[in-house]
Formats: sequence, C-alpha cells, structure tokens
Amino acid sequence: MNWKFGSIAAVVAVLCLASVQAQAASIVAQWTMDDNATSATVVETVSGNDGTFQDATGNANTDAHAAVGQFGGALEFDGVDDYVATSFAGVNGTAARSVSLWIKGTSVDQDPTPYLVAWGENDSFTGGAAWRMRLTPDGFPRIETNSTGFDGGVNVLDDQWNNIVVTWDGVGVAIIYVNGAIDAASGTLNVNTGPGASAAGNVWIGSAERFDTTGAGGTLDQDNRRFKGLIDDVRIYDYALSQAEVSALVPEPTSLGLLALGLLGVGVCRRRS
Repeated sequence: MNWKFGSIAAVVAVLCLASVQAQAASIVAQWTMDDNATSATVVETVSGNDGTFQDATGNANTDAHAAVGQFGGALEFDGVDDYVATSFAGVNGTAARSVSLWIKGTSVDQDPTPYLVAWGENDSFTGGAAWRMRLTPDGFPRIETNSTGFDGGVNVLDDQWNNIVVTWDGVGVAIIYVNGAIDAASGTLNVNTGPGASAAGNVWIGSAERFDTTGAGGTLDQDNRRFKGLIDDVRIYDYALSQAEVSALVPEPTSLGLLALGLLGVGVCRRRS
C-alpha cells in the first residue's frame, strides 16, 4: 500500500483521538506482569495497588517466574501454590465493571476449575458476593458471583495466547468476550460484590480469596483452585467496555505497521498535550 502524506496525517489524527479516548477511559487497575524476575512485587501501574507473587502459605515467592508474554513479559503460575495477592479492593457493589487479561495454558495438570481473577466476599452471613473469572473443566471462560454465573463456549486452554474480557453493565447484562468477539452473554446475572459486615477480599490473580461461612462474619481463607500457565496484562475498568473497546485490546497480527504508526501518533499526541 502506498501512503500519501494526507492519508498518513489522517491515520495519525485518528490514532491521536483514540489515544485521548483511551487515556480518558476509567481503567482503575493494570498489572502488566512485566516483573518478578528477581522480586515478588507485581507492579500495578494506575494507582500503585501492587501485588505480591506468593505461595499458598502467604509467603512472598521470590523465585523467578518471569516469562515471555503477549506484550513484553508475563508471569508463570505453577497451578500448585502460585498466585498474586493485591492491595486493590476491586469494583464493588452493583457498579459496572470490566476485567481483561491474557492467558496461555493447556489442560495438562490443570485444575478442573481454576480461578483467573477474583475479588469480593463469598460469605452468606454478610450478604456479600464474590466476583470471579475462572475456567470450566472444558477450558471455557466462566463468570460467577458466589455460586451463580454462566459459561462461555470457547476453549482457551489451547497453548496459545487468548484474551478474555468480562463486562457487567451495572444493570443485568454480563458479556464474555474471547479474542475480541462475543463468546456468551447473560441478562440475568445478579451482581452485588461486597463489602458487607466484613471487609471484602482484595483482587487476586491466579487464585481466589474467600470467606469461611461457618459463622457470622467469617474469616478469610483460600480457595485452592489455582491456574497453571501464563498470565499477562490484567486490567480492571469501572465501566462496561463496548464491543469496539474490547476488540481494540486484541491487535491484528497483520497490523504491525499501523501499530508502529499508532505509537508514533500517541507520541505526537503526548507532545502536543
């Protein structure tokens, strides 16, 4: 394709606009997973709600878990006792939200129902509800609040990088996307994610924190359904992403030239701001 100056300028202008819109969007947390080569700290780039890569006993895991990711680095989870515990409470109540992440894994030695990203209470005594993204025994994405939820229908345990996004509009509609396309939707999901009488569990990646429901208030413990594989670029938004915004999270493999131009456009925009 032969670009003319005018067409390049137009593309840069469009990318500038997209960049401004992206910066204005309410992303409330992002763990790029580009660290943990020599440290247990997992940096959160939006508000400083860093996580800790740790084992089942809660001890910081300083062994190197860095791997090549979809974008830069990723973290490798062993499916036994690895997870990331963060200091971010997530998006709570009935508020709209979206969660996006990239995973790469297989069904080999995989827990039948591993958690990917989770937060909130699972305690019937405080009336709270958990918000949990996990996989089904078939490798399909699932979103659930306590014991209710619904499944997607795309197997994402194919040893390839797959982007999974779940959106909730704050009213009734939840949508699961895989690689930018709608996988499943539900208009009946009931979401009310803590906090209740006890503090809600913070965001965990690769596992889930939960409340023991043996008594009023309960106590925090762990769910041992841990993911085995690679996780990259975990994002949380405080609104429901649109189809276009979800699709924009998945770069076209043939668009490397436009991606480079996009980076140039973002640089131009930043210099002008």
